[in-house]
Amino acid sequence: MDPGYFDIERKQNPREKANLISKTSFWYTKQLFEKGRKGQLSISDVYRCTPGHRAAPRDKNKKPSLLRCIISLYGLKFIVTNFIFAIIDTFFRPISTLWALYASLAAHSYIESFSG
Repeated sequence: MDPGYFDIERKQNPREKANLISKTSFWYTKQLFEKGRKGQLSISDVYRCTPGHRAAPRDKNKKPSLLRCIISLYGLKFIVTNFIFAIIDTFFRPISTLWALYASLAAHSYIESFSG
C-alpha cells in the first residue's frame, strides 16, 4: 500500500462539536451515511480521528496488555461496573438456579410427593 495514501487532509470529526443528544443517538454520522448510501466513499470522505482516539507511541519495554489498555481508557468506570456485576452475579445466580430447579420439579409434581 502506498504510504502517502492516508496523508490526505480530512474534515474535522463532527463528534467533537456534537451535543449530548447527537452523541447518544449518533446523529452526527447522518451525513456520512447519506453520502455512503448514494455512492462509494473515498478516504477523503472519512473524518479525522478525535484527539482521544489517536495512537500514542508505545514503550518498547512493556508487553502489550488489553486489560491495561481498557483501564487506561475507561478507568474507574470499568472497575466499578465490573465490581457491581460480580456482586449481582454472585448473589442472583444461585437464586435463579434454585428457582429454575423448583419450577422444573413443580412441573413434574415431585414437590407434592415430598411434602407429605
